[in-house]
Amino acid sequence: MMHAKPFCIGLNCALGAKIMLPFYKRLAGIATCYVHAYPNAGLPNEMGGYDETPEEFAQSMIDFVDAGINMVGGCCGTNHNFI
Repeated sequence: MMHAKPFCIGLNCALGAKIMLPFYKRLAGIATCYVHAYPNAGLPNEMGGYDETPEEFAQSMIDFVDAGINMVGGCCGTNHNFI
């Protein structure tokens, strides 16, 4: 992707922030542009909902910023309380 000289590159919604952090760290370590992350609120539970709280999500976002992620947001299972 870097041959296209993007302004920003990133990932969204997959395994939840905690599990995805190593992948984001790797991306932030090699990208020559800004890196964004839009993780979901953990893995879906048996009922298709998400059990991660806004407080847990917020701590994950602090970890993302500390890892060099420039922009963060939320995907599946998040709402205004998370952001």
